[in-house]
Amino acid sequence: MKKTIVAAVSIAVLLFTSSGASAQLCVLGLFFAAAHAGSHEKRELTTEEAWSCGLLYATKDKSKDVSKTPTPKKVARRAKSE
Repeated sequence: MKKTIVAAVSIAVLLFTSSGASAQLCVLGLFFAAAHAGSHEKRELTTEEAWSCGLLYATKDKSKDVSKTPTPKKVARRAKSE
């Protein structure tokens, strides 16, 4: 519910502000969404998340995300044979 309210307020601000201010808000949304995705999930934003100025990243349900790739398993190093 909180994410929906934040998204609705953000969209309203983008729609009713001047074009210069809305462009600045879009850049800020992209910056914070990309920084959060990079630091917490070790990934880049998807095209849809970037086109929405980071709003889709904030409202996306992470529990139903099927696009996550599994992390590769660590492989033990072989011992040097002499």
